[in-house]
Amino acid sequence: MAFVGQAPAEQRERCSAAELRKLVFANHPTGGDRIREIIRQLRCLGTDAPPRIAAAASYEVAMDRAGADGRPPDYAEGARWAKRSAELADKAGDHDLAAQARLAGAQLDYYAAADLDELRAAERSVRQAGADCATVTQPVHCAALLKLLGEVQRDITSHAPEMSAQAIETFRQFLTTKLGKVRGPERASALLDLGTLIAQAAPDDMSAKDLAEASDSLAEAASFFKSAGDVERAQIADINRGALLVDHGPNTAASLDLAEALLRPMATDPNIDPAFRLKARSNLGGLLARKQTGNREENIAEAIDLLEGVYDATPADGVEERARTIYNLANALSASGIDRAERLSKAEQLLESTIDATPSEGMEVRNTKLLWMLADVKLALLQGGDFEVFDPAERSRLLDEIKAIIGKADAIDRGQRSAEGQATVSDYLLAMTVDRDAAFRDEAISSMRQAAALVDRVSRPYLWATIQNNLGNLCNDARRPDLGGCAEQAYARALSVRTEREFPREHADTIVNLAALRFRQANWTEAAALYGEIARLSVKDFDISLGQAVARHDAARSDRWFERGSYSLARLGRTDEAVLLADQGRVRFLQQRLGAVAAATGDLAGHLAKVIDSDSVRLIIPVTTSAGTVVFFIGRQENRIRIGQLFLDNLSGDKVAGFVNGVWLQNYESSWERPGVLDRNAAFAPALAQTSEWLGTELVVPTLKAMDEQGIPARGKLVFVLQGELAQLPVHLARLANGKRLLEEEIVSYLPGLSLSVSAPQAGSPARIVSIADPSAAPDLNFAPLEGRIAAGEGGTTLTGPVTREGMMDVLAHADILHFVGHARFDAQDPEASSLRLTGEDRLTVGQIERAALDRLPRLVVLSACETGRSETATMANEFVGLPTAFIGLGVRGVVSSLWPASDGPTVLLMAHLMRDLSHGQDPALALREAQIWLSDATGRELAETLRALKPDKDTPAAKLEFVLRLRYADRRPFAAPWAWAGFQYTGVTMK
Repeated sequence: MAFVGQAPAEQRERCSAAELRKLVFANHPTGGDRIREIIRQLRCLGTDAPPRIAAAASYEVAMDRAGADGRPPDYAEGARWAKRSAELADKAGDHDLAAQARLAGAQLDYYAAADLDELRAAERSVRQAGADCATVTQPVHCAALLKLLGEVQRDITSHAPEMSAQAIETFRQFLTTKLGKVRGPERASALLDLGTLIAQAAPDDMSAKDLAEASDSLAEAASFFKSAGDVERAQIADINRGALLVDHGPNTAASLDLAEALLRPMATDPNIDPAFRLKARSNLGGLLARKQTGNREENIAEAIDLLEGVYDATPADGVEERARTIYNLANALSASGIDRAERLSKAEQLLESTIDATPSEGMEVRNTKLLWMLADVKLALLQGGDFEVFDPAERSRLLDEIKAIIGKADAIDRGQRSAEGQATVSDYLLAMTVDRDAAFRDEAISSMRQAAALVDRVSRPYLWATIQNNLGNLCNDARRPDLGGCAEQAYARALSVRTEREFPREHADTIVNLAALRFRQANWTEAAALYGEIARLSVKDFDISLGQAVARHDAARSDRWFERGSYSLARLGRTDEAVLLADQGRVRFLQQRLGAVAAATGDLAGHLAKVIDSDSVRLIIPVTTSAGTVVFFIGRQENRIRIGQLFLDNLSGDKVAGFVNGVWLQNYESSWERPGVLDRNAAFAPALAQTSEWLGTELVVPTLKAMDEQGIPARGKLVFVLQGELAQLPVHLARLANGKRLLEEEIVSYLPGLSLSVSAPQAGSPARIVSIADPSAAPDLNFAPLEGRIAAGEGGTTLTGPVTREGMMDVLAHADILHFVGHARFDAQDPEASSLRLTGEDRLTVGQIERAALDRLPRLVVLSACETGRSETATMANEFVGLPTAFIGLGVRGVVSSLWPASDGPTVLLMAHLMRDLSHGQDPALALREAQIWLSDATGRELAETLRALKPDKDTPAAKLEFVLRLRYADRRPFAAPWAWAGFQYTGVTMK
């Protein structure tokens, strides 16, 4: 805008100061015509215009150019008119108008700024406008200029983050002014900006003071905007406060609960602005990945779902937001205990692709965080997934990758490692050698201590406590007793922050770690107390209603806490408590499904009195730990329950696992799973013989001897409640001191847990048997039709032809005893996919049985199929995921199943004998034992008579077997070897 000097005489005749005064001060209607006339008058009068009137007129034009009355704005021109108004007002001595105009000019310069250079020019304009604020008394306008300066600096921060400190200080200054202290829109707006800037500018170790200031500022801003009906800015304040607490809060239960209360309503309300909802969902996902209260796996599952949705909805050019989302998503994926290897691999892929696509300029902090997270994920893949890398070449390759990632992160932050980064370095050092020799361990401990020194305990308690716990784990090494003091101190420091109230999950984890230290030190008193506490927490937090996968994972998480606690109590002579605690940790999924939790945690003597309902029943409960095994044996004499115990110091968990993996499973796989083996039964026989001897020598013979010595001798019925790897072995085959096998001397059955024995049904009366004969119509099951006819011969029903999953469930609801003849499959990688093969592609899986609900059930299920008795116990030591426990969880009281592939010929003979006795109401464990002994002792002539009674069709494999048995093996025992019959076992309650 250019002002001219005095106008020519002819022009001055058409304008006057009086006319200009009327246009400015009179109550004329506003509009473009009026403003055009004001501008004409000003140009006409030139310097003849009175300064006060000209100043007011220029201000009117400035407001018009700013977009008054809804007209399109021209901020740059408006700023020039406002500044001219200020000059004229100063000349006229109208300081109020001058200050008002300077403020308007500065504001309009700010509104006109479109890039960083123009923003910096706007900042200079604001500073110039407030140049005399220190000398003149214009508190309102100076305060407004101070707030405007903060807003300009705030916008500059988005281009130049180093400006944030100045912007924060400017807003702080404004809030000390009289205007800044008044509860109103100006204060609320400044508080919103201040809280947001502090949150955005904060380093990872944000001070407690800054956190409180930012949180309080955002809370007050939200409160005002809500009361004023400014919904949008209220939501911004709440989202930013939630993000602040998630990213920089102490991660305590109270802090995260508050953040969730702020974020969840906006994350789930479909009526909220989509951009706000996306931000809320992103922050809520990050929160749930950290949340300790509630169920951890359920929180993580929701976090993953939210963050995957946010990532998909974030525009490709939203680099910062996408990187932040991937960091939180990778954190959630790596924290999950379900499908761990798969989720770690997914986190690895997401991080690598994000790092490759993220620009380095301006993203240094975010890139460093992503790199440290990637290193952590690769370390977890190396040693913490569902597998551990033992291949030297693969291990070396992964370690080289991790080393390279650490180098990249160090290069970005120029060696100034974060606490998280230093902790990752420590983990890397520990993984550098397979046997973790002293040098690497000591270096790793030193590195973890450096990480702890980088963290402020007050402002970042969660991270500080995590590092202390991890330091304790580094020092908690059985080969380094000299580090015991280091471990104790570190755990004590961690527990000073990880309280049950604030960090329940981490509190429990640290107690487990400390208990493990005490257990290894043979400090049974402290170990028992600590394991008792962790058992209490574990039972309290376990909830089957959260879903099958979550409940199964939580049950498996026990890491044998219950066994170690039980062992410790036994060492203290507190036998009753020891038995009770051991049973609390068994089949918790089943206990809750069957409503047996109260029985497992109630009065032991009263509970056992129901289980051991006669003097002939004895319970044997081996509890195996790293320190050795304690065997509890329980019986009844003169209506009094007696409990004895035996310590087998040489039978450690490692020894049991070594035998199962190195002898049993290795021979099992080579005999039954390796192609090309001609006689699989013969190939498996040596493993059975070796297992029989091992079980007798290591477990059964010493136990029976101790039972005799302690006055609780075996009396006919032995019920084994086994644990972990032991449950994979045929304990009933154990070789005794007299050379006989255990089942030749005793009736042997198995129970997953004591509480499952409550309210055992009565046998005794005739039972209706329903047989399902090979619904898959498999060509290799030549004896299935004949075996299926056994039920009909005993007064039952045989179902042939197609059987769907629904049909199978219908049979379950109508039979007293269900006899399934067919194919089954055990899936060691996914035990819930283990199944019975039905018609076509239909299968009845473990998972489907566990999710089913029927009003009526058979009391017994007999599974005449291969591997139906196998259970997955490697990662879930006491949950026994397989078909027997699935049916028991459904409500069936007993299951006959096979530990290894069943051979058709001997199996049909065994089942004929078994079904005859079962149909007359005999106890399943006794009936199975008698059938097995009969089959092993019977001559070929006797067996041929049994087959002939079943009336096999002419020229069938069964008819040919009958002929061979009668002629070739007439006076011999063709099925004396255990492979033919010992695979079958009874799991369930005693039925008398």
